[in-house]
Amino acid sequence: MFVKGIMKPAHKSFTAESSTSLSEILKVLDEKDIEAMPVLKSGQFTGMVSKEIIFRALF
Repeated sequence: MFVKGIMKPAHKSFTAESSTSLSEILKVLDEKDIEAMPVLKSGQFTGMVSKEIIFRALF
C-alpha cells in the first residue's frame, strides 16, 4: 500500500496559516477530531502543528 491510497486530497484537508492563533488551531483540531495539521505561509508548507506540540509549549 502507498500513501496516495490513504491520504486526503488537498481540497479536503485542513491547514493553518503561520499567522493563525493557537486558539483557532485548537478549535479546528477539536471540531474536526484531528491531532495535527500542516502549517502554510503564502501557500507553502512550513511545518506541522499538533495538539501535543501546543500543549507542551503552553504547559
